[in-house]
Amino acid sequence: MQKMEKNILSVDIGTSSVKISIVSICNGDSYEIKSQSKCYYDIERIRAKNLPTNYSQQNVQQIFQTIDNALKSFNGQNIDSITVCGQMHSCVLWNHHLFADPFDPENLRFNMISDNYDWTDGRCDAEFLKTLPTPDSFADKVSSGFGCATLFWLKRFQPDYLQQFDRCGTIMD
Repeated sequence: MQKMEKNILSVDIGTSSVKISIVSICNGDSYEIKSQSKCYYDIERIRAKNLPTNYSQQNVQQIFQTIDNALKSFNGQNIDSITVCGQMHSCVLWNHHLFADPFDPENLRFNMISDNYDWTDGRCDAEFLKTLPTPDSFADKVSSGFGCATLFWLKRFQPDYLQQFDRCGTIMD
């Protein structure tokens, strides 16, 4: 039987760091961690300045630069697949014009990307959360730090700011 090896690059975009690993899977039944790296964000530059203490926003350009630095340590390795995971309750907004035509990853227009509103953001207090639509599922409860709550907050309190964006997702998107 011929040995089939597949190399998977995994990226975890966390709140304080980026973790990257390359895992080799042989014939679908065994694996080996070939390499791994962890790069912390520059604490002074990652957090948005001059915000109330209960707000938590991260500079997306700093996150991208940290990912780029972490990926440089894996230069030249053959990769078959890429997986990405990270802060599931974060929220990033952008305008689709940020991607120039033709696409040039060296020249992303970070002025067309919001900060990452992370899961520790506390701008949505209990009174505000009570005004939100009730989710369909009996088990769902929207909390401060959830992307949808942040979007409702921005729509109510910063509608002019929100108008410049036409897309949103998590930091993983």
